[in-house]
Amino acid sequence: MILMLGLAGLLLILAAAAHDVIARTVPTGLCLAIAVLGLAARGMAGEIEAATMAAGLVFLGAALCWWRGWLGGGDVKLLAACALVVPPHAVPGLLAGTAIAGAGLALVFVAARRWIHPSYGSRPMGLLARAARAERWRLARGGPLPYAVAIALGTAVALLPAHGHAAALRAPPPHAGAAPHPATAAAGPAIAWAAARTARA
Repeated sequence: MILMLGLAGLLLILAAAAHDVIARTVPTGLCLAIAVLGLAARGMAGEIEAATMAAGLVFLGAALCWWRGWLGGGDVKLLAACALVVPPHAVPGLLAGTAIAGAGLALVFVAARRWIHPSYGSRPMGLLARAARAERWRLARGGPLPYAVAIALGTAVALLPAHGHAAALRAPPPHAGAAPHPATAAAGPAIAWAAARTARA
């Protein structure tokens, strides 16, 4: 159930990233829904206190970046909500993955500004075509990055390995009376012979 809540949160994070690409805004409602899913998952895992403390620290740090003009207000809310979706021990990985993805995104946008030019034709009718036209204008004018994309990538990098590690910890240990693997049984005499030779040396 915790894994399902995490994956549902990740889908909402991807929706927030798509909205940021199209409109350069992150809806507050999506951030709240992500935070609620994260709180439910952390409550089921018994990590609610550590998770809220970690998310609070992330919010304060992101708010400082917003005050310095490095992040948008929607990015601050989304990053704090994502800190609730991942386990507390995975929050540093979330921040590191987001920073790396953000740097890569910035490099892509800087390179794209060299060869992408705004379109002066008639306004297209399709949503994707209109989004592409708006994106060309943003690139040509040095508009802001869709940083929610970097946050989504950082969350995915931190979330999926964290759940895999938790599943491995919950796996039952092998039975004490279980038969050894055939390769282990075949290697037993050779190991005993080598140990005897070492003792005689």
